[in-house]
Amino acid sequence: MTVAATNQPMAQVGGGFELRHLVFGVLALAFVNGLFLRVSEYVNENGLGEGLLATFNISIVIWVAMWLALDLVRKADFGPTRRLDYVAIGVMLGFIGLPVSALSWVGLTGFSLYFLVTRPGNPSIRATFSVVLALCFSSVWSRLIFRFFMETILRIDTLLVATVTGRPFTGNLINAADGSTTLQVLEACSSFSNMSLAFVGWIVARSYYGARGVVRSIFFVALSCLAVVTVNTVRIGVIALRPDLYDIAHGTIGANIASLIMTAAIATISLKGARR
Repeated sequence: MTVAATNQPMAQVGGGFELRHLVFGVLALAFVNGLFLRVSEYVNENGLGEGLLATFNISIVIWVAMWLALDLVRKADFGPTRRLDYVAIGVMLGFIGLPVSALSWVGLTGFSLYFLVTRPGNPSIRATFSVVLALCFSSVWSRLIFRFFMETILRIDTLLVATVTGRPFTGNLINAADGSTTLQVLEACSSFSNMSLAFVGWIVARSYYGARGVVRSIFFVALSCLAVVTVNTVRIGVIALRPDLYDIAHGTIGANIASLIMTAAIATISLKGARR
């Protein structure tokens, strides 16, 4: 008895278990591993209850983006399964298995690019892995960029605050209004650390609503970044003009209020822009 040969790739992994189910599991594991260190450190320092209230000091934009990525991949059409897909999954699992959280995002970058390159023109794949790449940029690549250009970025932040408040400055140091206090703008105070969230927010909204257009994307990302810079500059400016309010403006209350306003601004601008 002979069996006719076929060149058609398998559409399923086997037993009705499709490739999208495997990729869903890989993404879920990568997200958990990528955030595990940050979450565990926050819980150890502040407790589980405060961690839940503060979303573990991770922006709600990031949590929403991860949820959307998993929802999109669950519904994505990967087409016929290829042998190289298994290689990509194996390599990604290797990155997840390494005891360095940041490497999960590095691996996800390559994992996403693989599916974007091997499934060109597939809208469900483009939407899914655009969100994953945005998460990778915010979680690891934007931090590396900041490290390389930290001095320049902090000087720009300081210049903006000094211009708004009219206070003298040198480098990343600002002389406060009381004449005896000097403020130093550090990485955690920089607008740049939150500007990547504007990019993630837009990609999430665009992928969800199917918005297109490069010019449109640039405009609304820039608008969200402007909102983030404005909120951050005002917050530091308040401290520069009223150093006695430092504990409030720079502490948990000020940080939560600023984060809430930034998140609301990013969500409003991105959603309105994507639905236009």
